Amino acid sequence: WVFCVAHSQDMSGSIIVSEFIGSSFFLTGARKINPWNSVQVMNTLHEVLVMDEEEQRTAFRKDQSYVSTQDLGQWVNQNLNEIKVAASSDNNKGLEGNVVGTANQAV
Repeated sequence: WVFCVAHSQDMSGSIIVSEFIGSSFFLTGARKINPWNSVQVMNTLHEVLVMDEEEQRTAFRKDQSYVSTQDLGQWVNQNLNEIKVAASSDNNKGLEGNVVGTANQAV
């Protein structure tokens, strides 16, 4: 679950993400919510809509620096390669016990 309002020209905006998605750890400017908690969702939506411009710019810069360095194709290829390595190294016993991650870090 992701809600994003941002504009690259004025370098400001807000992101609300589910606390359950993997990228929530990396999006340090984003507001994290439990999408099943409707009161929290509504309160957080209100907070980002009334947030002052300086706070929006600060949050945008935090996440823009991370997002601008990510490449979906590279991420997919890296994970497919890790799956292939895990499969070939464990061809006698299957994939039990292996963790697929990014940059050799467990997700």
